[in-house]
Amino acid sequence: MSLTLLKKALKESSLSYGEKDVLSRLKNGTVKKIFIAKGCRNADSIKRYASLATIEVVELEENSIELGVACKKPFSIGVLCY
Repeated sequence: MSLTLLKKALKESSLSYGEKDVLSRLKNGTVKKIFIAKGCRNADSIKRYASLATIEVVELEENSIELGVACKKPFSIGVLCY
């Protein structure tokens, strides 16, 4: 189910990839939803910031390589947001 949410977000929104971009958008307050791949290194800090801002965090069952393939990118993706 969470992968279908991601595919819907890919069609509707522009996404930000990577921990640095996601954290900066979280601090600016421009995030609606966050997707985190299984095994993301700094998932705890991202979740902490998201909970302070009451942003929904979706933890995916796919690892970062599979998430990159799902987003049709030639690199792995640990976290992304829109």
